[in-house]
Amino acid sequence: MNNYIGLSFSCDNIYLAHFGRENDSLTLKTLETIDYPFTYRENSFFNDENIVRVSNSLISRFQALHIENPDVCISIESNLAQIKRVPVPQGLEGDERTEHIRWELSQLLISSLENYIYIVTDNIEVIEDTPHVIVICILKKVVDFFQKMASFCKFNIVNLGVNQLSAEICFQQVYGNNAAGLTCLVKPGNQSFECVYLKNGVYHTSIYEKVQPGNNSLKNDQDIAVKIKDSIKNIERFFEQRGEDEIKVGSVYIYGTRCNRDLLETVRKNLSVGVELFIPIDNINMDETIKGVLSEREELSRYVECIGIALDL
Repeated sequence: MNNYIGLSFSCDNIYLAHFGRENDSLTLKTLETIDYPFTYRENSFFNDENIVRVSNSLISRFQALHIENPDVCISIESNLAQIKRVPVPQGLEGDERTEHIRWELSQLLISSLENYIYIVTDNIEVIEDTPHVIVICILKKVVDFFQKMASFCKFNIVNLGVNQLSAEICFQQVYGNNAAGLTCLVKPGNQSFECVYLKNGVYHTSIYEKVQPGNNSLKNDQDIAVKIKDSIKNIERFFEQRGEDEIKVGSVYIYGTRCNRDLLETVRKNLSVGVELFIPIDNINMDETIKGVLSEREELSRYVECIGIALDL
């Protein structure tokens, strides 16, 4: 059985999911939290010195877990990528379709398309009779950082994604993608606040907001609950303005480092829809050795994204 790793990089920590892989079958063996060997600052993160320091932390964990030359899937912090919904008229194929997507992206991105690596997903939604496809755009300097890390650590990158879409993948694998209406996946963090909205079980849109140092807007559970409630009001208002009044948020799933029982209860008191803890290991094959050592279920929710990117086979 081959070693197969999901890594998610967030503002708070690096999260690792170690699977054994045989063909397309995965068995979860280990979940790990890896601290950054420095204070995380996005504007100074991408340099050669940090490549070495983060790589050494990963190598240390790989050695402790007896992992050599693994295949690795990497999910990056959501604001390090741009997720764009691009209109693609029906009938466009091959080079014509590619050139059309490139032109649309050149109109949507802040800087030149030549500065980005872009990934066209299979997420397609028809809007006003025109198919729109989700495209992930990642700056080349970010991709280069992780490629150098892979070379230093001697692992092979087999997938590169973004945390919000990794959360969607994990949700589909654990809960299925047959939920009608809108589902809200919420990740309140110490440095950011994220909401991912699934429409009929598939990614529709997402929100990412930085929590600035010294900003006390999300200092307690009630603040987070109000933030979630306001976000839901905004997305439902969006659909009302499109004449789709029937589209409402039917359930909320909370995950991440700030998730605990008290937060869940506070959010439930503020909302009239179901609020659940997002547990990423339900319905996933697990090695017998890990079953008896798993953390509290609230703590497990922080591994949503590293598990999700690994499950994106």
